[in-house]
Amino acid sequence: MVSQIRSYQQWEAIDATPEDFRLDAGAYGLTLHAAVWGTATLQRYILFGAAGPFLITVTPPFAADGYVEIHLPAGQYRLTLAGVTDLTGAIELLAPGDR
Repeated sequence: MVSQIRSYQQWEAIDATPEDFRLDAGAYGLTLHAAVWGTATLQRYILFGAAGPFLITVTPPFAADGYVEIHLPAGQYRLTLAGVTDLTGAIELLAPGDR
């Protein structure tokens, strides 16, 4: 798990789920483009008692190039890919939020 909190994450020509990343709280823009689409889903880790961390879905799965604006709490995230080839994209802070 990554510990550095930041307000931007970029992916360049990836074919598999990248490393997890942390984001500050705020409004974000997520832009994704791929040569071949399966699905790409933004997920967030949450803690639930003794069960430990698990992933919840933050965005509906992308199945085509697109952009979405979302409000996120500070935390650890994952962009889960399935059947995607040559994905390029970024999630970037549009406006800071409360922690």
